[in-house]
Amino acid sequence: MRISNSVKRNFGFAGRKFVDQLYQPGVADQVSERYRELFRILSDRDTTEKQAMAAASIILADELACQWIFSGTQQPLTIEQISEFWHPKRRCPPVTGAINIYATGSRRTPEQAVWPV
Repeated sequence: MRISNSVKRNFGFAGRKFVDQLYQPGVADQVSERYRELFRILSDRDTTEKQAMAAASIILADELACQWIFSGTQQPLTIEQISEFWHPKRRCPPVTGAINIYATGSRRTPEQAVWPV
């Protein structure tokens, strides 16, 4: 009970500190520039644009948390570490393929599907 109450009373300080740092003058521009840099690097790898956007956001948030919350005592995620978790571009089905699978329940094309009336 004592631990639970302590956690409840002290919940949320890191988030406030993180957001306060984002509102410091010039920080938003620096953060945006770093995101674009990470996105460009990730986009040049064998991944989809959607995965590159998500990975850039995760890496950037971790970099900022390590700097602002942990005062540089922790090492942020690297591109190499996060790249273990994405699918190569050639293995991701095109959007139309995913829509066909969803709409028809199989890999049939719309022309091959029997649509309910």
